[in-house]
Order: sequence, then structure tokens, then C-alpha cells
Amino acid sequence: MPAEQSRRACVRNTLTRWFRVDSRTLAAFRIALGALLLADLALRMRHLRTFYTGAGVLPPSTLATAFPTLSRLSLHAASGSAWLQGVLFAAAVVAALALLVGYRTRAAAVVSWLLLVSLHARNPVILGAADSILRRLLLWGVFLPLGAQWSADAHRTTSDSPEQVASITTAALLLQVVAVYVVNGVLKFRGDTWLAGDAIRYVFQTEAYALPLADALASHPGLLTVLSHGWLVLLVASPLLVVFTGRARVLLVATFAAAHVGMAASMRLGLFPFVSLVALVPFLPGCVWDRIPAHGWTPTAAFDRALPRLPRPRIPSNIAATARTTGTVVVTCLLVVLVAWNAAALGYVDAPESGTVSPQEHRWDMFAPEPRHATVAYDATGELASGSRIDIADGGLDGVRWRTYLFSLEQSESELQAAFGAYLCDQGREVNATLQTVNVTYKKRIVELNAPGVTTTTQYTVGCDATTEANGQ
Repeated sequence: MPAEQSRRACVRNTLTRWFRVDSRTLAAFRIALGALLLADLALRMRHLRTFYTGAGVLPPSTLATAFPTLSRLSLHAASGSAWLQGVLFAAAVVAALALLVGYRTRAAAVVSWLLLVSLHARNPVILGAADSILRRLLLWGVFLPLGAQWSADAHRTTSDSPEQVASITTAALLLQVVAVYVVNGVLKFRGDTWLAGDAIRYVFQTEAYALPLADALASHPGLLTVLSHGWLVLLVASPLLVVFTGRARVLLVATFAAAHVGMAASMRLGLFPFVSLVALVPFLPGCVWDRIPAHGWTPTAAFDRALPRLPRPRIPSNIAATARTTGTVVVTCLLVVLVAWNAAALGYVDAPESGTVSPQEHRWDMFAPEPRHATVAYDATGELASGSRIDIADGGLDGVRWRTYLFSLEQSESELQAAFGAYLCDQGREVNATLQTVNVTYKKRIVELNAPGVTTTTQYTVGCDATTEANGQ
């Protein structure tokens, strides 16, 4: 019996060492999440009308037809008016700011997550891996003491906060991040391009992704082969993010971080590299923060006195205990879902039926099993009643969200394409009310190494009386 107890204690100590997170690390994670939410909202606001209102590419009626389940989950889909989107965006900004400074932290995290889910459900066609990861990071944060350090909440309480947090929630958070790397690595090994070392060469020769640094590195195929294999090695080693502790973990986290910084510098990936950097923060051990004085300056000190002191509700101890137990049960269930979800990503279990969730929700398949080495471009010109033509797209179909949308449109159902045609007609009529038809040219270029590549062109005409006729190939 003593031997059995000793083994259990050894296992418990090992798991605690793997999954404990310093409270200062959780504070840094909270601040990074808040900043990331604000950046995401700022970028989305540029396309508020296009992607979130009834005058855009996905009106609420089309959303309800194409994604009936998601349409019922979205507050943003309650109306196609711009004023509702503006109000909800403003509420999300307030919640993200509260999360950043740690003011009523748990409530801010809950509201931020609910509004983020609603926003993602409003237009699933433009979502990518960064959105899925951010949503999951925020969900785990709801169940963690993110406001225990470096927060307005911590400044106003006399209770001592734990220096280290080790729970099923910290385990779920760390395993969530590792799962993204592991699943992506397994998928990459199912292709040939990554194993051959050619994957990054393909990506860097794709105009949709390549930044000037990628263009400069494209002439060094040997270096890119080393980088391709190096990234595969990191993906294989990703479980060590949990197993390693202390300085060894810091070194591995820094290596992953350097890789993501390189992605941000060389490729147009939107917020993905930055979401990935934030996802690495929970792995930082306490030794990283030991040089910061315990009672000195904190990142949110400037806000502590400025924020109003609202009374805190007194929660009976029995209700608080029940809430903690319920939270543990919920997190345990979510952890089971996490395992099942990633099993579905690898094809080991069946995924939910199409149309219930975003098309990209089941797989962490970023550039896997083969890198997407294609550039999609749409040009749209309108024909007026007089016979003259006007440019409707005018370079406006550009950016990461547009790129994701146009790739999705290529494989979408007819109702999404019809909504896109109606959007182009509305855009053209704002320029000239006599617009009769819109001629859309769709070009797809497939990158080939050491070759010009293959470009296919499809043309079709959208009648601005809502009729569409395909007329090309």
C-alpha cells in the first residue's frame, strides 16, 4: 500500500510540474489576449459593412440558409443593420479593454468570449485557424484566475493569490496549444512536399502570401529546405513544451516564438503568427518574471486608481463551492471534447455534418498536408445601360479576410455565390445607377517550382436583376 501511494504521489507531482502555471504568466496571458482582441476588432472594423451587414457579401438571410446552426448562435445576425454591428463591436472593445487591465476580469472574459463566438458565427466563410485558436484560448481563460496578478482586481483585494496554479484547466490550456502543433505535424507528414523540403519554397512563390522578405529568400532554395525540415522537427518536438520545465522550456518556447516571428515577417497571414505567440505565453515559467518586483510597477498600474470602485457581490461559501465544482465538471467535459475534436481532425472519428460549423473548424491543416500554393483573384467590371464599362472591384478584394473569402467562394454553394453577385451589383449601383450587368473574371494561378505555373480563368456574368449566367471556363 505505501508503494502504491508513493507511485500515485510521484505521478501527481509529475503532472503538477508539467501543468502548473505561474500567476504572473496568467496575467501576461490575459494582457496579451486583451490586446489581441482589440487588434482583431480594429482589423474587422475596416470591413464591417462588407462582411457583417445585410448590404455585404453574406446577408443574414443567406447565413441562415447556408449555416442554419451558426445563424442561431449569433447576436450579430439578429439584424443586417450597420448600427447593431457598431453597438456590438463597441461592447466587444469595452470588454476587451476590461480584460486587458484586469477589471472584473472573469466577467470581462465571459463577455469577450460570447461576443467573439457571436462575431465568428456571423460570417464563418472568412474564418481561419487564428480565429479558432483565439476563441479556444479565451474559453480556457474564462475558467482561470487571469486577474490574480497585475490587474485592477488584484490591486483592490486583500486576499492572497496563489503564486502557482495547477488544475485541470491549466492542463487543458497547455494541451490545447500542443494539440494544434501535433495535429498539424501529423497532417504534414501525410503529404510529400514537407518531407521533400519544398513546402516553404512553394509558399514563398505564392503572391497571396509572400512579403518582400519571402521574395528575397526565394532565391536560396537550400536555406528554405532547411527551414521546412526544421519546422517539421519543431512540430514533432511540440509535446516537450509540456514535459520540459525551467530554462529548457524557456528555450523551446523561444524557438517556437522565433519561428512565428519569421512567419509574420515573411508571409501575409493576418493575426495568425501573433495568436500563436500569445498561445505560447502560458508555457513561460515563473523564472521569467522573477526580476520584476512583487510589489512594484505592474503593466496595469496606471489604470488601478482611474477605474471606478463598484461594490463586489457577496457570494455565500456554499454557492461558491458549487460554482467551483460545476466549473471543474464543465472543463473536464470540454477537455473530452478537445480530444474528440482533434481526433476528428486526424480522421479517427466522424466530424459534425457540413453546414453546422465553419468549413475549417475540424482540422489544424495550416499548409498541410500540402501547402496551398495557389493565388485566387477576382476582377469585376460593370456594364452600364449606355454600353460603357466601370471597374467595380477597384482593388478592393484584397487582404487576408478577402483572400479567405475568395478561396471559400471557389468551393461554396450557389447561395453564397449569388450573394457575392448581389453585393457586386450593389457596389456598382453606388457608382452608377444605370448598371445592368457585372462581368466577373476569376483567375487561379497554381505555383510550380522552376516553372511558370498554370493559370486558369473563369468568367461569368451577373445580371443585376439577381440572375446569374455562367459563360466561360
